[in-house]
Amino acid sequence: MAYNRILLPVDGSEHSMHAVAHAVSLVREGGEIVVATVLPPIPNVIGGDARREAEEAVKTDANLITQPVMDVIAKDNIACREKIVLHTSTAEGIIETAEDMKCDLIVMGSRGLTALKGLIMGSVTTGVLAHTKCPVLLLRGKEAPLTD
Repeated sequence: MAYNRILLPVDGSEHSMHAVAHAVSLVREGGEIVVATVLPPIPNVIGGDARREAEEAVKTDANLITQPVMDVIAKDNIACREKIVLHTSTAEGIIETAEDMKCDLIVMGSRGLTALKGLIMGSVTTGVLAHTKCPVLLLRGKEAPLTD
């Protein structure tokens, strides 16, 4: 089954990078992949020049995470767009982005960059699976891409 719009949440981890090939193999011709990263919001107490500097730093950090993924997707001539999400909860940010962008599928790695290593499934993954209405393809480790 091919999908029109796939949400590919990435955090720079190896697990999120392995999801890229799967998303590419599942997108319908003419479809697109939304490459999203969720970062913490800038506190409201920061204003003026400091806020503008913080906003630029967030964009730079996000671009360091999303650009390598977008470069890989572009090599396959698939439309993709970057979505920087500022949210206090990574799972909620992913879920809301999937809904807002009307995604058909979320493709994500089973674990990301968390302080707790060795968990079978990360807390972000658990949160997304528990609360999203969108289908989720969850990838563990270095799985090979799907083929016809």
